[in-house]
Amino acid sequence: MKKLRFILIFFFILYGYERKGHEWNLKVFFDVKGGWSSINGERGNYELKILFEGWLFKDNGDYGISYLKDSVEDKTFYWKGEIERFEKKLDFSRDIKPFFKGGISIRNGFENLILLRIYSESLSNYPLVFPSSKGFGIIQENDDYDKFVVSGSNKLSFRDEDIKREFVKNTEWEWKKKTLNYVSYHRVRASMIIKPNF
Repeated sequence: MKKLRFILIFFFILYGYERKGHEWNLKVFFDVKGGWSSINGERGNYELKILFEGWLFKDNGDYGISYLKDSVEDKTFYWKGEIERFEKKLDFSRDIKPFFKGGISIRNGFENLILLRIYSESLSNYPLVFPSSKGFGIIQENDDYDKFVVSGSNKLSFRDEDIKREFVKNTEWEWKKKTLNYVSYHRVRASMIIKPNF
């Protein structure tokens, strides 16, 4: 019985050590300014500072991302939106709650893409578009966000050797899309930090 208990304790210590060596803390901060203008003179603008926080882990040679749902939804540091109609300004910040739904990591050649997108459940009354990192078109056939990046790069990525130590990546991009009735746009500064959890 003592021998079995010793083996179990040794196994759990070893398992914990192995897992710890294959996990990384992942933080991605988006600083966004955006808005829209319409053909009827309506204008909207918003400012958003939001953090994604989770864990990166080994998954059969690739990487997976885990996160706590409540934690992801509560990491909005600043959110303000206004709409201007007929020379009157209205605050729409309470109508919309931006959040990250989660993250995806996919292998793309010799690098790994981190796919993150900001969502909101109440966008139907407003023609605003929130930012997305590069790569959703690989897994979602009709996703065309990347086509409308007009300057900079929305790619968040790392190579395997990058995360042997703390890895920081900063990027910026400008996005603009025109339809028959609206022009939607935003500018983004994004910072990603991957830190080994050992």
